[in-house]
Amino acid sequence: MKITFPPLKQQTKIANYLDQKTKKIDTLIEKSTQAIALLKEHRVALVSAVVTGKVDVSEE
Repeated sequence: MKITFPPLKQQTKIANYLDQKTKKIDTLIEKSTQAIALLKEHRVALVSAVVTGKVDVSEE
């Protein structure tokens, strides 16, 4: 079976492009994970504040 590959220069360009895109995706995943953690922390604090009466949630 014969397999052809692009020239080395083109392979390098493709690899660099994929590395760039992967790095952007990894950064977005990391930021999203941090945002989720902060939202969970905020939720816990809010629930605690409501339960202890620090925040009034009754309707007037």
